[in-house]
Amino acid sequence: MPSSDKIVIAKIISMVSSPLYLFLPLVLIILGSTHLDGHDRLMWGLMLAIFFGFLPFATLWLGLKRGSISDIDFTIREERTPYLLAIIFFWSSAALITLMLDGPQLVFVLILTGIGISLMILLINFFWKISNHTLFFSAAVFFAGRIFSRHYLWFLIFLPVIAWARYAQRKHTMCQLIAGALLGATVICFLRFFGY
Repeated sequence: MPSSDKIVIAKIISMVSSPLYLFLPLVLIILGSTHLDGHDRLMWGLMLAIFFGFLPFATLWLGLKRGSISDIDFTIREERTPYLLAIIFFWSSAALITLMLDGPQLVFVLILTGIGISLMILLINFFWKISNHTLFFSAAVFFAGRIFSRHYLWFLIFLPVIAWARYAQRKHTMCQLIAGALLGATVICFLRFFGY
C-alpha cells in the first residue's frame, strides 16, 4: 500500500476515534442503562451532550477559528493547557449541576472521573504530550467494561489500530501512545474508589 494511502487511512481512523466522538456511544450506553432508572433520561442526556460534546467542540472550533489552536490534533503541546482548563471548568460545572439536582450517581461518577483524568493530563502536559486518542478510547472501554459488561473489553482490540494511526501520522511517539492508554486504564481506580 502506498504511503499516501496509509496516511489517508490513518487520518480516517484518527477522526473516527477522536475523543470528541467517543463520548456519544458512551452516553448512549449510559442512557440506556438501569443506572438512570427514576431519572429523566432526556434531560441527563442533553446535559451530558452539552457539557461533554457541545461545549468542548465549540471551544475547540473557536480556538481554531481565532488561531489560538493551530490544528485539531494540538500538535503544539502548549496549546492544550487553556483547552484542558476550559474542559475542567465545563465538567466541574456539570458536576455541580448534577449534585444540586440530585442527579444519577453514575453521571456524577463519570463527570468526576473525567475531571480527575483531565487534571492528570494537565499535569503531564506541562512537560510531555500523551495521546488523548488512546487515553480516551481505553478509558471509555474500561468504563463500559467495569460498569456494564466485561464484553465491552473486546473493543480493546481496536486500541493498537488507533495507536498505529496516530503513530503513522507522526502525532505521537510509541511511548506517548502507550502512556495515554495506560492513563486511560486508571478509570478503573476512579470507579473502584466510587464503589463500582
